[in-house]
Amino acid sequence: MKGLAWRTTEGVRNLNESRLQLDKAHAILRSDPLNPELCNSVKTWTEEVLKQSDMEERILQQRAKEDCIKLGDGNNKFFYAKLKAKNAQTQIKQLQTATGRFISEPAELEEEVLDFYSNLIGQAAPSRTHVDISILRKGSQLTRDHQNILTRPVTEEEILIAVKSLGDNKSPGIGYTGRFFKASWSLIKSDIVKAVQDFFINNRMHRAVNCAIVTLIPKTKEAKSMKEM
Repeated sequence: MKGLAWRTTEGVRNLNESRLQLDKAHAILRSDPLNPELCNSVKTWTEEVLKQSDMEERILQQRAKEDCIKLGDGNNKFFYAKLKAKNAQTQIKQLQTATGRFISEPAELEEEVLDFYSNLIGQAAPSRTHVDISILRKGSQLTRDHQNILTRPVTEEEILIAVKSLGDNKSPGIGYTGRFFKASWSLIKSDIVKAVQDFFINNRMHRAVNCAIVTLIPKTKEAKSMKEM
């Protein structure tokens, strides 16, 4: 712990020094904005600040783990007491409806949550406003080549580009993160490509992919209504 504390202090000192140098580089650059050497100096110190910030965050995360282990993060009373307290803090036992009535029954709570999000998202219009095609024809239109590009079959290359654009910690809805798809692409490529192409051809999709789980977390300890979630 002593060594970790020293590294934390040293990291903060290095980070502050890097930020100071970055501020100086910015100040000098303002006097000569087109100077390539000054631009490179700002870039170098920016990268250094980002590097030191990342290092400090990693050290603090490791320190938090050690503190947790030291205080008893294991299969014991302390661990379960902490877990129970955390669950109690985020548990929603009752809600106040728009009419001011307090509800606590699970069925009523579920109905209140669904009504809140239904009103928030809105409902589909029973009919659509007529579109005047003659006016649309006067504006810019896609060429035949552009139309063919939009309607052509989705290729494996396009699917791979979409997979690479996924955030590492983002999940498309089936329980696996973007990092998983990228790391195991050579193994799952065939199945993913078939599933995506099947969606565009037959207009069907595994329901879990297009679903989301919403977890309500009270913004304050005194949260009473859905607006405070």
